[in-house]
Formats: sequence, structure tokens, C-alpha cells
Amino acid sequence: MQCVSTEVLITSDAPLELEELVQRVTGESAPAFCVTVGTATRFQKLTVQVLHRNGQPIAFIKLPMTAAAAGRIRHEALVLRELGQTCMRDTVPRVLFDGSWGRDLHVLVLSPAPGRPSALQLQLPHQRFLSQLAAVAPVTRPARAILDEVECEAEHTRLFEGIPALAGPALLRAKREVGDQPARCGRIHGDFCIPWNLRVLGQRLFSFDWESSETDVPLLWDVLHFQAQVASLLKNGDLTWIGQYPRIRSGSRSATRVFSPIALSRRK
Repeated sequence: MQCVSTEVLITSDAPLELEELVQRVTGESAPAFCVTVGTATRFQKLTVQVLHRNGQPIAFIKLPMTAAAAGRIRHEALVLRELGQTCMRDTVPRVLFDGSWGRDLHVLVLSPAPGRPSALQLQLPHQRFLSQLAAVAPVTRPARAILDEVECEAEHTRLFEGIPALAGPALLRAKREVGDQPARCGRIHGDFCIPWNLRVLGQRLFSFDWESSETDVPLLWDVLHFQAQVASLLKNGDLTWIGQYPRIRSGSRSATRVFSPIALSRRK
């Protein structure tokens, strides 16, 4: 059996460029690094956890390995800067550095995520977080327009061959049910799932990895994504959550009514 070491020793007469960047951004002169190579997709990136000498995390660095990944990292920086000017400022990482580094490589350095891993169920911190996020950029869109977008994506998906056949009848039924009723939309996280992207500190939820964040999307997409990830990737197997969503407030109104197959809220 071949053994692969989990540690790499690099020696140098002068500080490494990465060490110089960390010292300039965080002030830490003797950092340790924990490196993770992402999944080999077009969005693959290298994630570096920067540790203090006592083992405490002090920053995270994202280095793209593809052009598409570089675009996602730039997008995340823009989203985090936007959210840093809103009520979400204490629930997302701070951008410590965002720009070119080394040989024209775009790098993003973020503050660490405090707290403990999130629970496997949607709890009060999750509901508060999503309610705050719903108030950032609320808009109303016709439900039919959203369903048309979903139908277009289903027709062009290459991940599972059976998706178009499964989605077609469900989307037709949804269009009959909701028609042109208004749907409450806004900014979503886009990858609202545990244990990877969510941590809890007291009664406050802290979320990172905003690369997939979008605007003008139904507010309950993040809830659906969270529950689907728990049921499928974590093999929870509990599907009783379908159609049962927490109250998510946006301004003076609330979004509680859900239509299958996607979450659309009916204006009261």
C-alpha cells in the first residue's frame, strides 16, 4: 500500500511570497498553512487556511486553478463587499485582500469563520439569517418567468439525462397553479448548506463561500437547497420537510406560502 504524507516541508532562505502576503494583510509573521485542493471541475480552486502559531485560524485564502474559478472568486469578493455595507456585515467574512498576486494570479483573502458547525436542522439562527438576507435586495417577479428559467436550465442540463423528462410535467403543473402570481425574490447565498458553509456563534449564524450567490431569485431557494443537501449528501433520508418551510420575513411582509416544485411566495 502506498502512503501519501499529509504534510509538506518547504525550505527557503527568504520568506515565501505567500508568507509575505499573509504578514502584510494580517500582521502574522510566522503563519502555518493548511491547504485543500478542491474538486477537479472548471471551478477548481486551492483553499489555504492560515493558522496562528497557537493553531487558531486567522484567515482563508482562495487561489483559482482555472479561469472560471477566478471569475467566481471575483464575484464572491463583490458580494461580500456589498453585504458588508448592510445588516449582514456581522454574519459574513470580511475581505482582507482581493487582487492580483504573484504571476497575475487573482487571490482572495478572507477573515476566518467563528463559532461551531451548524446543526443539521433549520433552527432559529438560520431563520434569522435568511430573514436578514431577504431584506437586502427584495424584488417581486412573475412566477411564470421564474418557472420558464427553470425549464430552460432543465432542458440544457447534462448532469443527469433524466432531469428534463422528470422536470417537464412538474413545471407544467406549477405553471397552471401559480400562473403570473407575484413571487418574492432577492439575494440568496446559493450554496446554503452544512457542514461546509455555515457556523453558529450563540444565536447568530455565520456563512461563508458566497461564490454562487445570486439576486432576483425566489427567497426560499436557500431553504430548499439546505434541506436537499441534508437529505441527499449526508444520507439523512428524511423527506418530511418537503413543503414545510420556516417563515422568512422581507420588510413588512412575510413569505410563507410554498408551491411545488419551486418555492414561490404568494403576496398577501
